[in-house]
Amino acid sequence: MLFAPSPVAEIMSATIKDEQFEGHSLNWWEPASTFKLDSILLSYGTTPEMDIREKLKIPNNVIIIGDSGGYKLLTSRARGKNVNIEPLDVLRWQEKNCEIGLTLDINPTSLRAPGSSREKSIATTSGKTTTDEYFNKCLEETCKNNEIFQNNRAPSKLKIYNIIHGGTFEKMERMDIWYNRVKDFKFEGWSVAPKPAGNPLKIAIDLGFLYSRGIKENIHVLAVYGNSALPILVYAKKKLEMKNISTDSFGQALLSIYRHHKSLIGPSLIYTEKNKIHTRVPCFCPVCSIIKNVEDMYRTDNTGYALISLHNTWLTIHFLKYVEALIENEESFQKFVKKYNRLSEGITFLNNTIDYGWEEAMKKISLIQKPLTEW
Repeated sequence: MLFAPSPVAEIMSATIKDEQFEGHSLNWWEPASTFKLDSILLSYGTTPEMDIREKLKIPNNVIIIGDSGGYKLLTSRARGKNVNIEPLDVLRWQEKNCEIGLTLDINPTSLRAPGSSREKSIATTSGKTTTDEYFNKCLEETCKNNEIFQNNRAPSKLKIYNIIHGGTFEKMERMDIWYNRVKDFKFEGWSVAPKPAGNPLKIAIDLGFLYSRGIKENIHVLAVYGNSALPILVYAKKKLEMKNISTDSFGQALLSIYRHHKSLIGPSLIYTEKNKIHTRVPCFCPVCSIIKNVEDMYRTDNTGYALISLHNTWLTIHFLKYVEALIENEESFQKFVKKYNRLSEGITFLNNTIDYGWEEAMKKISLIQKPLTEW
């Protein structure tokens, strides 16, 4: 499975300024990086420069997945701000810089406000249902953007992925409405944006929907995060025989912004200047092993944020590789699944989709009461 981390602003800034820490680049793609990964997700909404690959010193062998900036439109809308992103500008940027590009989608969900500071990192990957009128408006605007993408392509290596939206728990029928409206555009792949992005069952529902429509390759699942959610992607790749499935790290990047140093065996440790509790570097990963003074964990410059973000990125890679190895032994994998109730629900849903079809799997969890053909 392709994992394309999304770099926080401090990593990009450090890279542009040639800042290093203990002789190492503060990213995962340069020769002097503490670890290497040959994939990255960038968004036109935050990095619209046409020379962004050169600016960030990203080698040609590194796969760039180019998000269109639809998320920036969504967040700006939630704040009452107007942001203009032209689909043709996005397409040209993707053609020059990216191997995979996502169409400029107008997301029909509405971001909820976080209920507490603890929820800040996940609020932007959750959504609430909007009115039918608003949904249809977003769908029509997305289709106009799709037409521009389809009719104005220049020769390039770019693969364009069509995005499916609409399926919240309250209005699952909208996913089928959206799909039927966009399915005839001629692109090379598909993307879904489960909300909540850390809910294994919702991710399984979206992947099961694709599977039921005969879509089994060139799939990107946006912003998946969490130890109970990521294994769903690995399971889908194996059991649903999905090829070229990918995801990104947007959800975990938010954790880095709030200084959460992730762990696979316990709660995250938080390194903030206001509350200097921890006096030790708690890890010996390739990133943390070069930190000689814990004070570097508390730094508020590019280095401080980059070190925490790079640790979290490496830990996610480590976890995914573990799950990919674990799933080769069905008995061991099922023991692992039982540790997470929501993961178990997602696995069961995918199994039911394979055995009975997506509509029947949906009925078993009481989210639909009639077949999609009757909607």
